[in-house]
Amino acid sequence: MRVVLFMGMSVNGLVARKNGDEDFLSHRCWKVFTKLVARYGCFVAGRRTQEQVAKWGKKYDFTKLPGLCVIVSKKGGRSTNKLIFAISPGDALCKLAKLGYREVLLAGGPTLNSSFAKAGYINEIILYVEPAVIGEGKALFYPRNFNMRLALRSVQRTSGYIILKYKVK
Repeated sequence: MRVVLFMGMSVNGLVARKNGDEDFLSHRCWKVFTKLVARYGCFVAGRRTQEQVAKWGKKYDFTKLPGLCVIVSKKGGRSTNKLIFAISPGDALCKLAKLGYREVLLAGGPTLNSSFAKAGYINEIILYVEPAVIGEGKALFYPRNFNMRLALRSVQRTSGYIILKYKVK
């Protein structure tokens, strides 16, 4: 299965503040994410990411997005027709494959991103770079005990933000 990682981040490479807040991400980033979910038809996120996004308000609800959401959580959860739970990256991809998906958008947090990267599941990375710098916070990957070689595919620049697309070699 083809996995595309999408993350909104600060200019200095942080995806959240130390406490997990993502208040520096704009509504425009959410719109870009929503369009990608519609394109892929499904996405995978972590439980902590789901909880953090839920704090943003009612219009930022994973179950209202135009696609199936898979939450990776060792705690599990109650699945619905728009939301299913998986216990690992491999379990998430297996469940999506059984449902006929061939591509998935990954919108995890640093830990989930690292789990997918270590397993060699990520094929492409799309970074939405916000015009913000955060003093302390969470990096794109954590822990970072793996290596990835990337090839830049495209750069899109529009009124204050940049979208970088990379192919994983």
